Amino acid sequence: MQTNTLMRRGRSLENGFFITQESIIISNLKEEHKEKVNLEKLKQHTGISNDQVLKDAMDFGLTPSTLYAFIYFPIVYTAWSDDLLDDKEKKKIKLIAKDLGICAHEDSVKQIEYWLNNRPGPQVFEAWKKFFKEYQKNLRPEQLSKLKAMMMEKAQTVASASGILPFIGNISRAEQKFLDSLEAFLNVADEGELESIKVADFMTENVFCCNENQTVENADTVMLAENFSVIPVVNNEDELVGVITESDFVGKQAKVPHALASIKSMFGQHFYFSEIEPIYKNAKGKKLKEVMTKNPITVTEEHTLTDIIELMNQRSLKRLPVVRGKRVVGIVTRKDLLKAFLILD
Repeated sequence: MQTNTLMRRGRSLENGFFITQESIIISNLKEEHKEKVNLEKLKQHTGISNDQVLKDAMDFGLTPSTLYAFIYFPIVYTAWSDDLLDDKEKKKIKLIAKDLGICAHEDSVKQIEYWLNNRPGPQVFEAWKKFFKEYQKNLRPEQLSKLKAMMMEKAQTVASASGILPFIGNISRAEQKFLDSLEAFLNVADEGELESIKVADFMTENVFCCNENQTVENADTVMLAENFSVIPVVNNEDELVGVITESDFVGKQAKVPHALASIKSMFGQHFYFSEIEPIYKNAKGKKLKEVMTKNPITVTEEHTLTDIIELMNQRSLKRLPVVRGKRVVGIVTRKDLLKAFLILD
């Protein structure tokens, strides 16, 4: 009797297990089907044919019913760029959503509410950028221009919402930095044009380099005389091993002080040469390999204008050494980007 009872219980547990597994499989199939349907609808609504771009965006809330919210995602992300989102910014974002017609779509409203209460990570913005690059290809020039202008205007409004008076010193540094990067992204030309311009087309060539065994005084003298803001540092085989920049000489994070002749003009009268001179004498004899920034981020001549813009924005860089193998063949600065845009014109 006991054996039969145990057998019945065993069969019952076994049946329950398989029913649960079947339910999981059916649920997964339904999700896969739903994802395929949503993907096809998004292709129709956006004109985007790149499945991966859409799937990446779908991972962060994009569906056919949240499309309008996702298009204007940077407006919400602007408020979060300083890690603080206050009630004034929330109210402003909701008013903008209503003004843009987003509130007519229930799921889009829910998506914005979610972003307002849960800080989106930078990976969401990266997914949005890839989405927008594809999305803009299907807009007429006048539509795209209007959308970009509206995006910047609304983002600026949100960034300044926390102050007592609008547009009067209310934007935090972090928000302004994000606004600048957003504007740079929105203002770039068609992706195809940008991809056609290589670093070799606009980099500064014949770059002066210092050997890693030269002293701080050597680099200091050259930087002051030639008004250089950066000098690549190479080893005895002429391979890039680091860079020395203005920030290594001046400012709170300086590794070594600048020339004695410049100290008073930079730091004021409260410094006495008798105090600074021993420090400078000790520092100027140091070898560059002791104070340089090692393993700098580099690019090659084959990198594109798109690559440079994205890298400078993401890493907050002002200059990038250009290498062929390990040897320096040029440098790209923000000034060089102007030359690149002249090529576009």
